[in-house]
Amino acid sequence: MNGHFKNEQQIENLVAGFLNLTLPLKEWTHEAHLTVATYLLNKFSVEEATCILRAGILTFNKSVGVVNTPAKGYHETLTLFWIKTISQYLKENGKDNKLMLCNNFIRSEYGSRH
Repeated sequence: MNGHFKNEQQIENLVAGFLNLTLPLKEWTHEAHLTVATYLLNKFSVEEATCILRAGILTFNKSVGVVNTPAKGYHETLTLFWIKTISQYLKENGKDNKLMLCNNFIRSEYGSRH
């Protein structure tokens, strides 16, 4: 089964683009959100990753013209849900390399939008 990412450099580029605000909005997909969160939760504590994600999404949205309101843009509840879900996945599956973690999470039942 082919993964979403072909190599770790693609993941590094995605995360860097998100953090330095150069990622095009059209590339900020559901899978990109999950990949950035998985990457950060694998690298930092839950508390640190949560802060980075919260600030990062708010800042990224502003940089691409997405207004953060209670009905649009950043959603704290969804972010915390995904952080909890990904954290549980990492606990259950260990800390593999970034490529395996991100691809396997996206393909898993956990990563599904449904």
